[in-house]
Amino acid sequence: MIDDQASAEAFTPKEDRKFFTSDNNGRNLPTATKRKRGRPRRSPRIMRKSSADYNHDPLASAGLFNKIIKAKKPSASRPSESYALTKKRALEKQKPVYVDTERLVIGNHGERQPRVNTIDFLKFLVNSFTPRILGTKWINEEALHHDFRNYLIYHLNYLSDLHSNIHDVSTKIKDIQKRKNEMRNKIFELKAQHNILGANIVKNRDYYNEERHSFQARMQTFEEMCNISERLNQSDKNSLTNEQEALSRSTSAENELISLGKIINPATGLYSKLIAVNERLSNINQHLN
Repeated sequence: MIDDQASAEAFTPKEDRKFFTSDNNGRNLPTATKRKRGRPRRSPRIMRKSSADYNHDPLASAGLFNKIIKAKKPSASRPSESYALTKKRALEKQKPVYVDTERLVIGNHGERQPRVNTIDFLKFLVNSFTPRILGTKWINEEALHHDFRNYLIYHLNYLSDLHSNIHDVSTKIKDIQKRKNEMRNKIFELKAQHNILGANIVKNRDYYNEERHSFQARMQTFEEMCNISERLNQSDKNSLTNEQEALSRSTSAENELISLGKIINPATGLYSKLIAVNERLSNINQHLN
């Protein structure tokens, strides 16, 4: 893009060129002074510009020419009225506008056909726009428009690249956000399963403690029953020994009684015989005396 001063130096004859200095800044204004305090007064130039009798031309500010155009006269540099890109009649449908995106579908876009955005439409407008040539002798309008168009296209391409990069980054961020949400859901599910497993472990631990206490109680009762059975066996053995002793004593007493019966028996016992012998001896003793 060629700026105003460069274009003036390139396309303006040397005899018609104006050089800008601190004293002559293109508008024949005095040098800038220090601003005073307080509310600034309204410039008479601005008041004159707001009038309908004058129209400001951007080329006049560059010092190329300072021409006053009456409002009554038709201006050749005045922009024309806006019109539709695709004209249609009252009963016709709107015709489609075909915009060349000039980009390939690569990267993480994932689109079969690229979508048209505002930057593509602006590039289409810049490329399809045909400016009106005013026919001035001071500048080369075609070269100026060409340079300005290339400048706009360059920056629009730069914006398009930034837009595609932002779109790729946003797509990656969405994918990462999606995976993050999936991992978060998995973590929540695993946490819920962990809580369920923890509850089951606590339940099984309580059941194990109850079973262990019941087993210990049963083993204690079994040991007590074994002790009782041993005591009963010992008491049975003691009773058998006592019975055997009693039987032995009774048999010995019976034997003694039998032996005594043989002695005391009045018919065949020794006691009766001794009594009879004693009686006979006493009789003999009496006869002898």
